[in-house]
Amino acid sequence: MSASSPLPLGLPPAASVDPGAFARDRAAVFARAWLCLGASAEWPVAGAAAAREQGGRSIVALRHTDGGLRAFANVCPHRAGPLLWPGEERPAGQGLRCRYHGWRFDQDGALVGTPDFDGQRVGASALAAGCRLSPLPTAEAAGLVWVWLGPGAPDRPAPSAAGPLAGALGALGLDHWRPRARASHPLACDWKVYVENYLEGYHIPYLHPGLGREIDMGGYAVEVDGDTVRHVVPTRPGAVNEGLWLWVWPNLAINVYGGACSIERMLPTGPGAARIDYVYLADDSVSDHAFAEMLRASATTTAEDVRIVEQVQRGLQDPAAAAGPLSPRHEAGLAHFHALLRAAWAGG
Repeated sequence: MSASSPLPLGLPPAASVDPGAFARDRAAVFARAWLCLGASAEWPVAGAAAAREQGGRSIVALRHTDGGLRAFANVCPHRAGPLLWPGEERPAGQGLRCRYHGWRFDQDGALVGTPDFDGQRVGASALAAGCRLSPLPTAEAAGLVWVWLGPGAPDRPAPSAAGPLAGALGALGLDHWRPRARASHPLACDWKVYVENYLEGYHIPYLHPGLGREIDMGGYAVEVDGDTVRHVVPTRPGAVNEGLWLWVWPNLAINVYGGACSIERMLPTGPGAARIDYVYLADDSVSDHAFAEMLRASATTTAEDVRIVEQVQRGLQDPAAAAGPLSPRHEAGLAHFHALLRAAWAGG
């Protein structure tokens, strides 16, 4: 960009505070992208099931006896009850049972039991005919699980199956690590506000003193490649972080530590509301002490981020708020995110 070129502008405040922003993003963004449900290791054996949120919907994923993964809307066709409670995990078993009235489904989503349903056996009841769970396309590659919320069929491979993310995850060996901890943080802000914060290191010297002492901001670089933004920064001796943070459109982040990482999903939960869900994975060689230090560093940085993004959301509602200029050096990731958003909103 030449010195005379105008600086790119951020999104207008209405994009994150308008009452209709949540519905628009669900339809235009999250129904047209592969969305990460978590790590493959969260479904380690046949029959393992877990309820996860994505794109404002609740989803149940189940490890099939054929080794693959099946995903369904977490909605029973009887009375819309849940198959699993939000966030619930079941380590093993066969099929799914509605938590409301006990209707049972097999691992392919077919109805196999309707207890105390007028004494009728499954298949004999006209009301049960054709009732089954609503399937969702899934993909699994390089240690990550993805779901497509439709309405059409996926029009491209899942991000970890090809492209820059596949290469990065292959180098990490993520598919050989195991989950060792979880954390969840509610946010009083639009999901895009949190993503914007993640996509730039500009704020680190002012908001993250601990992280700032571990890295050399003079060497901070942001690399944009397709649907992926990569932050690479030199670290100082003794740092817990490895100085590598990956973001994948629209709402996934992978934060790398020594022999460990966190998978961070930035989830819209309603107008002006979101949540961060973490699963922390590590190689078996990582000691309990080293893992605890990673958790401590992550919790500290997250608390600092939560404080600022919630204040930014309040600031965006002020009449003085406007679309400000973006730094070509530090905020190229934001500009890319905004371009992807605008294309999605336009239906492109």
